[in-house]
Amino acid sequence: MGIDLATIEGGLNGPAGTLFGDLPSAWWLAGRLIGQWPVVAKSSPSGIPKTARCWYRTVGCMLASNGMFNHGKLANLSRSSKFFYDWLSAVCSGAAALLFLLILAVSCHAAGAAAPTEILRGIYREAVKGSTSNWLEPERRGQYLSKSLLALWTKSDAKKPPEGEAGPVDFDLTTDTNALELKSFEVKVESASYSAAVLAVKLNYRKPHYRPGPPAVVTYDFVREQGHWRIDNLRTKAWSVRDMLTQWLIDS
Repeated sequence: MGIDLATIEGGLNGPAGTLFGDLPSAWWLAGRLIGQWPVVAKSSPSGIPKTARCWYRTVGCMLASNGMFNHGKLANLSRSSKFFYDWLSAVCSGAAALLFLLILAVSCHAAGAAAPTEILRGIYREAVKGSTSNWLEPERRGQYLSKSLLALWTKSDAKKPPEGEAGPVDFDLTTDTNALELKSFEVKVESASYSAAVLAVKLNYRKPHYRPGPPAVVTYDFVREQGHWRIDNLRTKAWSVRDMLTQWLIDS
C-alpha cells in the first residue's frame, strides 16, 4: 500500500483544511505522508530496516497529533489547557524533527551499502567475461568477507602447504570448476532478514564443455556487519569454504 492520494486531497480540502487551519493542516498532512510512505519499503536486505519504518510512523503520528492539538475548536479551552497543548505541540515538533533527521541518516546509510544481489552480480559479471576470482585474493577479501571468515582464511594462509600440495582451495570457488567457462548466471534470494541473507547462484557453462546433470549452484551466506553486507560462507552440496579452511588447519 502506498501513499493515499485521496487522503491527501481530503486533508487539504476536507477535515484538515476546514477544522485545523493552514499551519496545522500542513502538520497533519506531513504526518500522514511520513506515516504512510514506509509501507512501500518492505523489510529486505536492500530495504529500510523495520525499526526505521516504525520510527517513520512515530514521526507521522507526532506531526498529525500536532495538527490535532492546534484544532480550531480548542479555542474555548482554559488558559492552562491551552498552555498544556502548546507545550505538547512544541515537544512533538522538536522530537519529530530530531527523529526525522536520525531516520534520514539511517536510511541513507542503508541505501549506500551494496545489497547482496548487487554484490553477487558484480562478482559474476566478471566471471562471465572470463576473469578469474580475484575478489578472493588477500588484498580484496576485506571488501567482501565477514570478519569471521576473513580471520579464518588469513589463519589458513599462514599455514604453508606441504611440498606438492596446492593448499585448502585448489579450484575456482566462484564458478565451482577448474576448467569450465561460465556462460550465464542467475541470482536467487533464498531467505532474507535485516541481519542475514542466503542467496543461491545458478551457473550455466559454455558448450560444448559443460557439466552433465542439473545446473551447478553456489550458495552464499551473508551477514550484515556495521551496516555493510559481507559473505560469511560460500558452499555447494559438495563443499563449504569454511569446512575446507577449517579442515586444512586441522590436517596441517
